[in-house]
Amino acid sequence: MNKVRDRVALWSTILLLGLAWPALAHVGSPNVFFEGEAGPHPIRVVIRPPPVVPGLAQISVRVKNTGPHQVQVLPVKWDAGRKGAPPPDSATLVRGETNLYSAELWFMTTGAYGVLVRVESSAGKGEAIVPITALATRRLVMTPLMTGVLSGLGLLLVALLASIARAALSESLLEPGSLPTRRRLRGGRLAALAAMIFITGALYGGYRWWGAVDRHFVSNRLYRSPQTTLTLSERDGHRALRLAIDDPRWERHQRSPLIPDHGKLMHLFLVRQPGLDVFAHLHPSGRDDRLFDTALPPLPEGEYLTFADITHETGASQTLTGRVRIGPGASPASWHHSEISPDPTDAWHASHPVGTGAAPSPSVPSQPYQVRWEALSSVVAGVDLSLSFQVVDANGQPAPLELYMGMPGHAVILHEDSSVFTHLHPQGTASMASLMTFAKRELDINAVRRLDDLICGVDTQESRVHFPYAFPKPGRYRVWFQAKARGQIVTGAFEVTVAAPS
Repeated sequence: MNKVRDRVALWSTILLLGLAWPALAHVGSPNVFFEGEAGPHPIRVVIRPPPVVPGLAQISVRVKNTGPHQVQVLPVKWDAGRKGAPPPDSATLVRGETNLYSAELWFMTTGAYGVLVRVESSAGKGEAIVPITALATRRLVMTPLMTGVLSGLGLLLVALLASIARAALSESLLEPGSLPTRRRLRGGRLAALAAMIFITGALYGGYRWWGAVDRHFVSNRLYRSPQTTLTLSERDGHRALRLAIDDPRWERHQRSPLIPDHGKLMHLFLVRQPGLDVFAHLHPSGRDDRLFDTALPPLPEGEYLTFADITHETGASQTLTGRVRIGPGASPASWHHSEISPDPTDAWHASHPVGTGAAPSPSVPSQPYQVRWEALSSVVAGVDLSLSFQVVDANGQPAPLELYMGMPGHAVILHEDSSVFTHLHPQGTASMASLMTFAKRELDINAVRRLDDLICGVDTQESRVHFPYAFPKPGRYRVWFQAKARGQIVTGAFEVTVAAPS
């Protein structure tokens, strides 16, 4: 059984690392979700970024109050602002809908953008901005059919060029009705052979040039998550974890100052494989711009995948992936007496392995509160949802929530095969640091205040937190929800099976 689990863990990791490169702020879930307000208009925005740059992004805007509305969208590059942006594009009403608008936007260069959404109606007008990072995440390949068709046409052109060369030398100076001499025929064949050699050399040179361009693209322009190394150290029973960004490309291309998100430079998540039964949300402190240390809680022994969320001052966000093995031996008391003090917002949680329904591990930290996930009638891949959670006390009564790192709650979603990882907030998938960075640059002060109120607002009467999302692929997922009630961090773990679209 252990061998089977080890193999599952190995292949899950290989799959994770293979899929890590198309990710940016998340893994395997590139779409951006935003729920907020544009002036008097509550809106929900979904941006489907292009896999290549230049490329077209698909944008949908649902305005939740009555219309008619006029909706415009505008891509604003972080270093150019509105002055460097093209004219806004008008979104069109989707046929059969009354409040859903659709538009396409070109992203011409790579980098951090904010998509400015402007909504106007008889109720007034307002703006919101949604951060997104445009990067080439895919190397497009030609289909076998297209390869065959173009190769055949190419060979035909080569043959025609050789035929033209032969005819030019053997027949171009003949009088009408005359036949070419043997000498001219021989010269024509030599001309055709010379043309074939020249064309073959030109094609080989083109092949070498294109190969160099392709290698340059893969090495320098195709996005891949920076490589990280995690090192576990233990001294006098206290364990610490160091994350090092040791990818040469971090220095060459991707290095830019980091900014705190919810007051933390890094949000580090650890999930035990293969059962997804142990989860930790930690906040390492930075020794410099590539080394981060944290005290390690008394996590059970096992192989852990790591996901580290960071935000750059440009507004771009990244998720760094890694793997670490944790051995046995740490006591719960050692965590709070480590040489590196744990962050007050650090938390961990254990539950039953995904897909088993078994009892949780005895090492589960006790919680005076419980989390309820409001069940969904059906969950289908690609369909927009609102994930709703509620925290209740031991009597089943709603518990008053407090802000947890400036937010009513956080949610983390991981596919069973680790190919999808998402860190959600009530406002969507964007980093709050990135959201505020673009808002302060591009929105008026009143809009920034409304956004700040929206981010920090929490309905303590309802004790419910909602997250906009759409699961990107079918399969079984583990969903964790975290909030804070009466000074205690509360974590809930759930499972959901997502069906394929019919």
